[in-house]
Amino acid sequence: MPSLSLPDVTAWVRAVEPSEADRLCRPAAVDADPESLALLQEFGLALDTAAGEHLDTAFEAVPSLALLRKALEQIGPARRVRLIDWIAVSLPRGEALIAALLGDEQDSGFLRAEMVALHRRAVLARIFGADRVKQLLEACRSANSEEIPA
Repeated sequence: MPSLSLPDVTAWVRAVEPSEADRLCRPAAVDADPESLALLQEFGLALDTAAGEHLDTAFEAVPSLALLRKALEQIGPARRVRLIDWIAVSLPRGEALIAALLGDEQDSGFLRAEMVALHRRAVLARIFGADRVKQLLEACRSANSEEIPA
């Protein structure tokens, strides 16, 4: 389980998606409450301990899934993205768990909207990246310099 401390999560976001770091890495409500922050650390340790013990299927049960959604809602966007990445990469059925998290439209609307927005921004950043724009500009210059047959 990755560290969910704000400095560690911020470093991870800056390495993975630097353009989103300033928007995602802001303190969440959990950061203002020392008791909640301690519980978050305990949650991370519990995830570490249970990771090899069918954690993914345990969370797919409806009450556990609802609690996981509520936890994700409270920990802030940077930690949320970091935890979802860990679930997808580290758990044998992580992708199924994420599908289950996103499956109930009524309860997962916030999570689904956030994931869609992050994906949209990542795609737009790639499409309008400096390298691509430079290539398009060069192609336009090249096309303008060629003679057009009559």
